[in-house]
Amino acid sequence: MVDTQILRAIARLSRTSSPATFDAIELRVAAEPAELRAAIARLSRGGLVTRRAQEVRLTMFGLAVAVAS
Repeated sequence: MVDTQILRAIARLSRTSSPATFDAIELRVAAEPAELRAAIARLSRGGLVTRRAQEVRLTMFGLAVAVAS
């Protein structure tokens, strides 16, 4: 599922101290840009990520889901 792939990609990026921008996530997840934007919006509504300007960050709940999946 794309949502899980996105959470894992953001977690990997955060371990390297790289910002999880839309472009960085897109390089790591095999999804169309529109699908990626929709998935990030879903994750944001679900409280798994926060969006600030160009960066997407995991919430604590999002990190727990990323690690568990």
